[in-house]
Amino acid sequence: MTLVPGLPPGYSAEAGSTNAIAEAADCLAACSQAEIGYSDISAETLNAMWTLPHFDIGRDVVIVRDGAGTVVGVETSESRKPFAKVYSFGGVRPGHTGRGVGSALMRWASIEAERRIVDAAPDIEVAHEVFYPAEHEPSQSLMSQLGFVVDRYHNAMALEFDGPPEPANVPDGIEIRQIRVGVDEVAGALAADEAFADHYGHVPSPREDLIERFNHWVNHEDSDPSLMWLAWDGEEVAGNLWGWPIGDANPEHGYIGSLGVRRPWRGRGLGRALLLWSFSEFYERGRTGVELEVDSASLTGALGLYESVGMKTTGVYAQGSRVLRPGRSLATTDLA
Repeated sequence: MTLVPGLPPGYSAEAGSTNAIAEAADCLAACSQAEIGYSDISAETLNAMWTLPHFDIGRDVVIVRDGAGTVVGVETSESRKPFAKVYSFGGVRPGHTGRGVGSALMRWASIEAERRIVDAAPDIEVAHEVFYPAEHEPSQSLMSQLGFVVDRYHNAMALEFDGPPEPANVPDGIEIRQIRVGVDEVAGALAADEAFADHYGHVPSPREDLIERFNHWVNHEDSDPSLMWLAWDGEEVAGNLWGWPIGDANPEHGYIGSLGVRRPWRGRGLGRALLLWSFSEFYERGRTGVELEVDSASLTGALGLYESVGMKTTGVYAQGSRVLRPGRSLATTDLA
């Protein structure tokens, strides 16, 4: 069977592999550079994403090469327990757009998404989500043709340091500490997921999967656990922030992958304290700025928090979705 149906003549497709991660990252960086004016993913981040537990790079990634063997297209189709969503992202290298490569890759992603419906319990709604630059008209047109409807926007944000960041004002009774590898992973994973449960579209995962993924990010070869912090109130984790040593848009930046505060501790300035705490750490380590990504209509007001400390939007991404099978939705839609 053809791996990517409808691929134009002169191109070949292959299953993803760890050996091709650097080439795939270079392709995706070239795509985003052409579409939004800067790279939006590093090889280190892509390596961490494509080696996550239960991510099958040979099944979940497809790569397209031209006649010279250069990677000119990449697409993913990933799902995880409870299999309520299939996530896709990818791109086509400049100079190869407009030839049908992107359409063929999205057909592959759509076929793969349809195949995974049976993985979910029969009463659960299953949806396919894609992410693409919101102002990129060819992507808009293709996603619309395939039946995707934009239901959310996400802002890429950055801050350039022009001096020492504002000191963190840590709330009384709270202690912010670096995560202790081999000790804090379970507490950190559960607290982070509880805080993130108020994120639009969040789908709960099994406890063991949460811990396994958290362990992966903490202990990955490209990670730096000393850039991951837990905010403790006595013996309870009140909030967390995990940082990544290399920015996606700028390798001289640090990256904030996740920031969360559990409901009982909100409204006391802990999120701001964690954010500023990370800024100071990145600055002391010679980073020239910091990056992150946020839901533009965050249910918890995260966009306003980031703007309040001087972060600026550098790009906007659309989240397109189509329902593959109607049913009982597991996703968070409000702060009930």
